[in-house]
Amino acid sequence: MTPPDTNIETQKTRHKGPLGGMTIAAVIAAALFLVFILWTAWNGNDPDDGAVDSNTPAAVQSVEDADTPPLVEPAITE
Repeated sequence: MTPPDTNIETQKTRHKGPLGGMTIAAVIAAALFLVFILWTAWNGNDPDDGAVDSNTPAAVQSVEDADTPPLVEPAITE
């Protein structure tokens, strides 16, 4: 239940500081989140930077990364 002697104007002035602080904190958090998203996108992996494919098993990657010739010679067609 609300008290019968509520004065809205007095409550506005009493809560101006905390509400302003919460607004400033929300704006700073949103700005930091935007900076984080932009930084993550800027420093992301490029397709040609030699990143490891997460879908390829480790055993196949180690064979592919080695400086050995392929196990099967390519077919020669004439």
